[in-house]
Amino acid sequence: YLPMDLWLEFLGWFLSEGSLDGGTVIVSQQKSDQVGRIKGLLDRMELHHQYNGKDFRICSLPPNPSRIAVESF
Repeated sequence: YLPMDLWLEFLGWFLSEGSLDGGTVIVSQQKSDQVGRIKGLLDRMELHHQYNGKDFRICSLPPNPSRIAVESF
């Protein structure tokens, strides 16, 4: 399961900096300290992503799609 803290952090980034382009989730960020935080988060979530200097493009589900289920309280 995906830990709730990771999901909530991702949701915060998406609500503040995110958008959708077809089936691709985009999180825009150019501040270097924030780029590192987002990259670390996406890595911990095992989400395949690319960064072009402006946007993170989240392209696929993690290798184990069952991880996208969020842990319950």
